[in-house]
Amino acid sequence: KSEFAVLLENTSAEEEDDEGGSKGGLRALEQRLEASTYHSMLDFRGDVLQVWRDCLDTHGPDSEQYGAVVTLASDFDNMFLETFSSHLLRMASDLHAENEMECFGLRVCTLRPSHHTQRFGMIDDIEDGRAHIIYDDEEEEWLPLPDPHVLFLHPDVELYPAA
Repeated sequence: KSEFAVLLENTSAEEEDDEGGSKGGLRALEQRLEASTYHSMLDFRGDVLQVWRDCLDTHGPDSEQYGAVVTLASDFDNMFLETFSSHLLRMASDLHAENEMECFGLRVCTLRPSHHTQRFGMIDDIEDGRAHIIYDDEEEEWLPLPDPHVLFLHPDVELYPAA
């Protein structure tokens, strides 16, 4: 195993839920991959982001491990966008001023690299090169466009599995 794999395993020690199953961490991510229980690529991405947050919480900003996690997280984000771009309608960095209104009503996923989080919502207004996004948790914000951290989702991207 690589030194970094050992770091991730030690950082992401599993906790058990009430049924004796895994609640999170790298091992839980591996188990979900092996069992093919991910319903979307964004579901997988959310678990990876959680692993990064766990690692960063465990190791302080002055540690060697912290810098390694930040680098790995950035590399993962770049590979994710390159690999799954065919599943995305377009990235906001490709948006041009003359077709801003095409974004109105689209589902989006925003990434906050510094926090290793992603949020889902819908664009409900466009004004002066900025998009107003209402998130699924009912929070809202204005973001300037284009923004490479805003992903416009295909209508058929399933974010929540059917019950």
